[in-house]
Amino acid sequence: MNLNTFVESLVAGNGATHHLSHGIPTTGAFASIHGHEYIADLPTSFIRYKRELQAEMIAQHVRDFIATNGLLLEQDDNYIGGWWESGKLVLDISRHFDTIEEAAEFGIHNGQRAMYSIDLDKVIDLPEPQVAGTETQRATYARLAAQAIANDAQYSII
Repeated sequence: MNLNTFVESLVAGNGATHHLSHGIPTTGAFASIHGHEYIADLPTSFIRYKRELQAEMIAQHVRDFIATNGLLLEQDDNYIGGWWESGKLVLDISRHFDTIEEAAEFGIHNGQRAMYSIDLDKVIDLPEPQVAGTETQRATYARLAAQAIANDAQYSII
């Protein structure tokens, strides 16, 4: 997927993922890196604009996001993700993992509300991270919760 295809997918109201230098994985899962979420400031009348103008406005936000986060987005496992939430365009940096369990643990530890499984083509809700206790206790909670999520996901495809 090139950057134009990424923008066109967003203009169509879909979510999309893009890497600056290589293709998109066909297996595994994505979880976002905390602190790199961006909500595009689009006018309330945006949906009535012509498609070409929508694409240009979204493309500008995407270019600005890449300019701000380029060093992280150059890393092999990091991708730019985009989706619509409550009528707003959200951009973030998503990290690719080989398994749902790895992505869930990372997402929980980073306070993410959800992750995406490529294998299931599904957004998976994540529990809130444990905030009390030692770092070891918080990490153990994230690991055990991730294992439960992965087990539930395994049974949902049977």
